[in-house]
Amino acid sequence: PVIGEEVHIGDRIVRHGIVRFAKDPQRLYNYWRTTAAESIALAPKAPWLLTPTMIEGQKAAWEAANRGNPPYLLYTPDSSAPGGPSRQQPPLPPTAMWSEATIAAEDMKATTGIYDASLGARGNETSGRAILARQQEGDTSTFVYIDNLSRAIRRAGEILIDLIPKIYDTDRVVRILGEDETEDFVRLNAPVPQDDGTVVEMTVLTDSKGNPVYKPPLDFGKYDVAIVTGPSYSTKRMEASDSLMAFAQAVPAAGAVIADLIAKNMDWPGAEQIAERLRKTLPPGLADDEEELTPEQMAMRQQAAQQQQMAMQVQLANAQAEIAKAQASAAKDAASVGKTQAETEGQRIENAQQALQLAMQNGQMQAAIEQIVQQQVMQILGQMTNMQQ
Repeated sequence: PVIGEEVHIGDRIVRHGIVRFAKDPQRLYNYWRTTAAESIALAPKAPWLLTPTMIEGQKAAWEAANRGNPPYLLYTPDSSAPGGPSRQQPPLPPTAMWSEATIAAEDMKATTGIYDASLGARGNETSGRAILARQQEGDTSTFVYIDNLSRAIRRAGEILIDLIPKIYDTDRVVRILGEDETEDFVRLNAPVPQDDGTVVEMTVLTDSKGNPVYKPPLDFGKYDVAIVTGPSYSTKRMEASDSLMAFAQAVPAAGAVIADLIAKNMDWPGAEQIAERLRKTLPPGLADDEEELTPEQMAMRQQAAQQQQMAMQVQLANAQAEIAKAQASAAKDAASVGKTQAETEGQRIENAQQALQLAMQNGQMQAAIEQIVQQQVMQILGQMTNMQQ
């Protein structure tokens, strides 16, 4: 049985379900909603205030005004009531009825612990984190029922593992469904090889009357049941897809490595096929196939790995050649710059000698020497400044 919540009061155990304490708010809600409907239904229609003179000759049309929807009503002016006919609005139902109905609805949510977010309806929450927090509050308040349901399922599993060896008593192949609804086939009661090389067959015993009794290998083991309570596989799959997409955006380099996992967790037709194709494009060693590969597939994979390795070696050799070429070009440029500097220095010395000779001829030896010395000092100062920079 799936038992609700249990409360121990002395020697007594009081059990109740999730709707026990929600009955009173529900009755109040029904009462106030019924009262509001009754008040609206029994409210008088808005009557007309007029004099007999105003409806003289038009009484039939005025009496049928509430049963139809006439576009106009004729009346005769009365000097004693110059304003003409007027309509008297009936009193409105008290607003306390609506407030009490709203409070009763909120009391039902507070009593059961199940709010709008837990039911998938729109509430006051605006962000996804707030909606998840409110849903978790609802799960916490109703966890005792889910826990008792898990215990009931566990007990049913214990009964099944006790019955399975008695029912599946011959060699057979059974179908097993996985968490993601994938099928798998397992052979039961097959001969079991031992470490010493012997094989344990299905043993045939006899009962007290001499009838054969089969003892299958399933009886040789011990089995247990484990229950995990949580979101369904489809919910976890969507959550995993969102998390993987966020991770791939945060770490773009990981997107190419986990592309098959992202496609596998997508909830649209063909996701498994796309994931399998993306899995085949991964480098060797990143994808460990669940099934054993055939020799042809192994050879193709090794050949692809060798080709990839050769391509990487060629790329490395090309890169090294480019580096050597760049170094040679840099050395050539440095030699050309040195040659240019030497030619410039020689031309400067030759110009200084010509200036010195010209000064000696003109009797300006002292001025020429001072000019040459000044140029040399300025050159030395410039070189020192360049070295400091």
